[in-house]
Amino acid sequence: MKLTYKGKSAIVTGACGGMGLEVSKNLSKNNIAVLMIDLKKPPKNFLKDNQTVSYTHLTLPTKRIV
Repeated sequence: MKLTYKGKSAIVTGACGGMGLEVSKNLSKNNIAVLMIDLKKPPKNFLKDNQTVSYTHLTLPTKRIV
C-alpha cells in the first residue's frame, strides 16, 4: 500500500531548530504544506528552498497574566 500525502498539511511548533527543523524539511520533501511556528526565525534560505513551507513568528507576553 502506497501512502499519499497530496493535499495534506501540518503545523510544526519549535520548527526552526533541531528536531522541529528536520521534521519540517521531511514534510516539505513529501509535498506537505507546512506551517512553521517558533520564537526564532528559520535558517537563511530555508523558506526559499522549501516551497511548501511558511513561517509564523510566535511572540509571548513579557508580563505574567494571572
